[in-house]
Amino acid sequence: MKKITLLISLLGVLLLVGCHSQNQIIAGPKNVYYDNDTFILSWDSVEGAIEYELVINDEKHRLTTTSFDLKDYDHGVYRIKVKAFLTNKESIYTSTHSFFVNKVTHVYMYTDKNKIYWNAITDATYVLSYQEMFSQVVTNLQPKTNEFKIPDELKDKNTLITLKTYYDKQLLVTSTLELNFNMVLGFYESDYEIEVSDPKEIYINGVLVEEGFSLMPNKVILSKELIAAYRGETQVSVTGDSNISHNIYFTNEILVLLTDKTQTYQGEDIVYEFILNGFDFVSEAVFDGMFTFEDGTLTIQKEYFETIKEFNPNKTFIGVNVVFKKPQEHTILVYLEILL
Repeated sequence: MKKITLLISLLGVLLLVGCHSQNQIIAGPKNVYYDNDTFILSWDSVEGAIEYELVINDEKHRLTTTSFDLKDYDHGVYRIKVKAFLTNKESIYTSTHSFFVNKVTHVYMYTDKNKIYWNAITDATYVLSYQEMFSQVVTNLQPKTNEFKIPDELKDKNTLITLKTYYDKQLLVTSTLELNFNMVLGFYESDYEIEVSDPKEIYINGVLVEEGFSLMPNKVILSKELIAAYRGETQVSVTGDSNISHNIYFTNEILVLLTDKTQTYQGEDIVYEFILNGFDFVSEAVFDGMFTFEDGTLTIQKEYFETIKEFNPNKTFIGVNVVFKKPQEHTILVYLEILL
């Protein structure tokens, strides 16, 4: 009788062990990871797994691999969990992971002199800031659409525009535009070059240009045939790794600045040299009168810079438009910049 009782007890223990083994909880895959550079979602394999079930939001996928390509998904936030299927059993799901798929690599910016435009991103929000070049004063605002009316106070300056594009509070991309309203000259006799990294598109006065230019790795060349279609002040925008916009005066009347428009004060007079070709220097109320102009040479006296440094010790540069005029014809402004 004791032997029978003992046999029944052992059988019960084995049955309990077997049931416990069959009901053992199997953990889901570990190390779920999303790489936004390749758009690949991956996870560690589970020993003995035949396939996996991936849930993206409410969408289910059965897979035999441990990765999934999200390149066809729009930018946005996705909730993801994974479980493994083994022979006659399955794991529990992983905890839910949230990943942000960012499909936006560039937001291109251009202008028509009155507004700045950029390519719209569905459901995006924007933070735009602007500051005068070399200034520490930054103005921030939040445009409601993909355009921004340029304030009048920026229309005679060189300004850095920074645009941050967000989706669901996640930063998609940061873009910049160098907005230069200081006039530079372009001449019909030759092509015109603009330096910009990896240029993509050309806009003239806010209109996309389809032909008449060449794109190089670090610059764009506007052909003289393209330039011939424009007269006077022309706003040329180039999109690329960084965006740039120049205010160019196309003309046959050549006024040439021989020296670099940007110079550095080093305790001596600053000298600019011009080929006038019939233009007269007509600026009088500049540099507090501490300058001379003779035979195409503008000399700005060092006393002017020392006075600026004494009363404005934090000032880092001086930017001035000097004016030239040909009798009975048009006026040209040339922007000069001196770093202190």
